[in-house]
Amino acid sequence: MAELTDSTLTAPDGGASPTDKVRDYWEAYADRVLARGGDLDPREHFSRLSADHEIAYTRANQLLQRHQLAGRAVLELGCGMGFDTIPLAQAGARVVAIDLSEKCVALARRHLDWYGVEADLRLGNAECLGFADETFDLVTARGLLMFTPEPTAVLREVLRVLRPGGVVQAILHNKHSWYVLLGAAAGMNLVDPVEDPSPNRLYTRAEARALFEGFADVRIDGGRLPNIPSKRGGLAAKVFNASVVPAAKALPRRALEPFGFYLIVEGKKPARR
Repeated sequence: MAELTDSTLTAPDGGASPTDKVRDYWEAYADRVLARGGDLDPREHFSRLSADHEIAYTRANQLLQRHQLAGRAVLELGCGMGFDTIPLAQAGARVVAIDLSEKCVALARRHLDWYGVEADLRLGNAECLGFADETFDLVTARGLLMFTPEPTAVLREVLRVLRPGGVVQAILHNKHSWYVLLGAAAGMNLVDPVEDPSPNRLYTRAEARALFEGFADVRIDGGRLPNIPSKRGGLAAKVFNASVVPAAKALPRRALEPFGFYLIVEGKKPARR
């Protein structure tokens, strides 16, 4: 695995680089997640967090299950605390999972140990992967591209380490989502300077497709359809919860999919010519 050197983590003037800031955010985030557990048993706390994560990523998980996972070499970028690592390993994949935060990697190890699951967890920078060309059959980047300083650099690396015909699944925040529309209607600032990382990019479908221009058979789906927001309150949120959410549940998924909170992007590395 490539080391995180001074050149990757320090700005030329000696100040904090963009990579430093991202890493520091996720280090602090790991501390906050632990603190929120209060007096709960750590396993119970992580079980609840895992259940919330599963609900948020239901559609992405459904799409991922269409791919052969058993016996495949899978790279997970931005593994966080292992909420996706566990089901990938349980499905029989040979998982390598990396994260920029040492604290997140440590928590992921504890999390996997509780479930008796094995995966290769490493500290790493997705913009500069220390793996040989054509190593993996599948790469996931579910909570990373909208937060990383150089998303195009990440995708160049993904193309390099994927085998021909290999699949990438990534999740982006949708610029035209119900959540953004709710924020605009209520005049809310959707980015919390403490709770939300910076950068925190929003993408249209056209922008998402352009970002993945090096991949073949790119498909974009929507995930996390209109639901009750956990972070935002006020009159607009109450009206939204009482009227829009019930109405949305009565509509077919196809009508709501363009307004999903997430854009789920899948593509393939082109086969050799």
